[in-house]
Amino acid sequence: MAAAARSARKRRYGNVGANADAAPPGWGPRTSSGPSWFFLLQEIPARMPQTHVTKRYRFCAAHRLHTDQLSPEENWAVFGKCNNPNGHGHNYVVLVTVESGAAMGRYDLDQLDRVVSERIIERFDHFDLNCDPAFANLTTTGENLVKVIWDILEPVLPSGGLQKVGVIETRDNYFEYAGVASTRRGT
Repeated sequence: MAAAARSARKRRYGNVGANADAAPPGWGPRTSSGPSWFFLLQEIPARMPQTHVTKRYRFCAAHRLHTDQLSPEENWAVFGKCNNPNGHGHNYVVLVTVESGAAMGRYDLDQLDRVVSERIIERFDHFDLNCDPAFANLTTTGENLVKVIWDILEPVLPSGGLQKVGVIETRDNYFEYAGVASTRRGT
């Protein structure tokens, strides 16, 4: 009876006897010091980001949601009161997340503060976003703003360090961009 039960268990669950601790197929043979895949597992934490740090920054800016590709009536229909010819303003909150920890070393947060202050805050604070060259061919939506901020920061921060950028435009509107996967570390 025990042999029949083992046979049924083997058919149902696979070989769970003496070879249960063997390496998965294609992972190399088991050695006296343990399965070869054990060493692969030890390397995983070094390849995966351990921690991230998110810093918060603020700036005030005006903009008008408008595109020359639409008529005045169509712009009003699409953007409503945000298409006011005089524009409107927001107190933007920008969240910048960078990789930190063992994979990158301790990220210099003072350097991040300097870069964001020089490249983002000084550029956009108390300014009309529609007049910025980055928006020459873009509508000044939150989606475009968060991507523009990423495009400004990504080349000047350590390679693979920038993980994502978030922009809070109003209490109800949050935009987030994590860049192209091929530019981020470990992907």
